[in-house]
Amino acid sequence: MNHIGVLTSGGDAPGMNAAIRAVTREALSRGVTVTGFSQGYAGVLKRKTIELSARAVGGILHHGGTMLGSARCQDFCTEAGLARAIENLHAHRIEGLVVIGGNGSQSGAADLSEKSYPVVGVASTIDNDLYGTEVSIGVDTALNTAPYEVVERLKAAFERGKEYAIVVVAEGAAYNGMRLEKYLQSLRHKIGFEIRLTTLGHIQRGGTPGAFDRILATELGAHAATRLIEGKSGILVGWTGGKVSSVPLSEVAGKTKVPDVTMLELIHRLAQ
Repeated sequence: MNHIGVLTSGGDAPGMNAAIRAVTREALSRGVTVTGFSQGYAGVLKRKTIELSARAVGGILHHGGTMLGSARCQDFCTEAGLARAIENLHAHRIEGLVVIGGNGSQSGAADLSEKSYPVVGVASTIDNDLYGTEVSIGVDTALNTAPYEVVERLKAAFERGKEYAIVVVAEGAAYNGMRLEKYLQSLRHKIGFEIRLTTLGHIQRGGTPGAFDRILATELGAHAATRLIEGKSGILVGWTGGKVSSVPLSEVAGKTKVPDVTMLELIHRLAQ
């Protein structure tokens, strides 16, 4: 393999740049040319490329987000879009692709693999819900950016003498942050606390990656490039049992990792 591509897709995560850097420099060290695609799968469909040299990925290790940009692409999910993507990859003489991203991104990678196009995924999502890996790039930094205390009953917390309480609303919740704030404002006279809303998604995604995520992204990115160049395809590279691991993309696509509820139960017990 002489030429590979790399893209970041879906929601961006701290550490993606470190992964891009690792993929690029590992491949270059093996004499393999690297092309980046701007804005994920949309960039493949629109042929928006960035030639990646060692210098092009220099100085990005500590930057949040992704230098390649990241976006979701509905057109890629169609048979016509998938066929066009493979056609464009061949047109650029790109022999294999590294996909850095979460659930939707890796489902797309699995689709490419099913069409016999060489692809290796790298686990990266702040949600940590990607099947086949214990931890994904961006999770550690996101956790260190987000609030830690979850309080189930604001009124009870106020009556216990707490000076403040924090409610964390998950992305995609039916009762989102804005709706919840409006509801709580209407009941402020009962709750006692002043209600304020802060949207953390962009703060978490765009934050400077911590040391753990930089190291994790570097290891996973380098490993993904190595496996792809050596002819291994159709796998997701992740982190399990304290070391780099891999699972077939066919086992990852369409699945979501179930969170460990024991930590949530512990939080409830301790938030007294």
